[in-house]
Amino acid sequence: PFDSDQFASQVHELLGLSRRTLPDDHPFARVRVVPGDVTLPPIWVLASSGATAAFAGSLGLGYAFARHFSPNPPAPAIRAYRDRFTPSTQFPRSHVIVGVSVICAPTEAEADHLARSSDLAWVRLHRGEFGLPLPSPEEASQYPYSAQERVIVDANRLRHFIGSPPRVAGFLRHLMEDTGADE
Repeated sequence: PFDSDQFASQVHELLGLSRRTLPDDHPFARVRVVPGDVTLPPIWVLASSGATAAFAGSLGLGYAFARHFSPNPPAPAIRAYRDRFTPSTQFPRSHVIVGVSVICAPTEAEADHLARSSDLAWVRLHRGEFGLPLPSPEEASQYPYSAQERVIVDANRLRHFIGSPPRVAGFLRHLMEDTGADE
């Protein structure tokens, strides 16, 4: 399981391994990237908090805001990343990606219909029902949601951009203007 208390040290280990700068007494010091003449890809941090964004910026890493699993507004975290950004070899300038979840169809009604699969899947996840297949929109439309489950569905919908192509394009344009994201 993920242990957030270990995150910073794990990122530093990954940097040390990729830059070949681990101290000789480190358990991974003898691990070698093969072939040795290959430059490893740049390291990115995917997160949705300002603290993690600032951490990524302070190390000169790329930052991806996880809008696809967080309803939090991305602009404050992106600002924290850029405010703390220190140029690095792989990132001479800050670089931000915003990950989004889009459910798009030719009409608003069709997009809403498709989004129902996500609605029921999210309710099941909250109930601890793992490993079930993604429900069809028809199955989700027939499901008798309780009032509490409707609250879960409504909160889940905040994480997605749902609609027709023009509507989704508008959401994405607004997001880009609001955040100044590079991608």
